[in-house]
Amino acid sequence: MPNMFPDDGQEPLYNTVDAALWYVHAVYEYLKHTGGEADYRFIREAVYPELKRNRRRLPQRNRFFDRDDEDGLIHAGGGLDQVTWMDVRVGDWGVMARHGKPVEINALWYNALCIMARLAERFGETGPYDELARKVCDSFRQRFWNEAAACLYDVIDVPREEGGKSDNGSIRPNQIRAVSLPFTMLSPEQEAAGAAVFRKPGVWGKYLRAYTEDVLPHLRNLRGKE
Repeated sequence: MPNMFPDDGQEPLYNTVDAALWYVHAVYEYLKHTGGEADYRFIREAVYPELKRNRRRLPQRNRFFDRDDEDGLIHAGGGLDQVTWMDVRVGDWGVMARHGKPVEINALWYNALCIMARLAERFGETGPYDELARKVCDSFRQRFWNEAAACLYDVIDVPREEGGKSDNGSIRPNQIRAVSLPFTMLSPEQEAAGAAVFRKPGVWGKYLRAYTEDVLPHLRNLRGKE
C-alpha cells in the first residue's frame, strides 16, 4: 500500500512496511463494529482477495522489507530507506534509523496473520496463517523479550557497520503495540512488566536526553521561527 501521494503528479510512494498491516487491522475493526452478513460479503468479494495477494508477496525480498524464513519475522529498512513511522531523514542522515526487525512491525505482522486465519475460517478456506502465526509468536517471545530491562527490544538484528548484528534496547513507545493489538504474543506477566516500564520515574526523561544528545550536533544547522 502507498505511503504518500505526492502533490506534483508523481507516482505514489511505497516506502513503508506497516501500511498493509494496518489495513488488515482496519478490516478487523470494521467487521467488529458492523459484523453483518452484508459486511462480511463485501469484505470477501472486494477486500479479502487483495489481502491474500499481499500476504503471498511477503516472502519476496524487495527494497524495503522481507520475511526471514528462519524465524518468520519481518526485516525492514536499509541504507537510506526509513520504512517505519519513525522515518525522518535529513539529506543522507537518518535521524532515527531502525533497520532490522522492529518490534511494532512484527507485532502488527502477527496480528495480521491471526486476523487472516479467522477470515479464512469464516469464508470456508484453509491457509498457512495459523502455522506461520505460531512460528512468529515463538520467535517473537524468544528474541524480543529483554530480560534485563523487563520489556521488549525496540529493534533486533540491527546490521552493524563493522559486520554482524545487534539488538537495540532503546525504551520507545513502539513496544506498546505488542500489548495493545487484538492478538498479542506475550504472557500477561510480560505485558504488565512491559507497560510498567513507562510508569517508572525518569524513563521518558532518559529517553529524551538520549535523543537530544544524538540530535544536538545537528540542531545548529536548523533555522526558522518554529
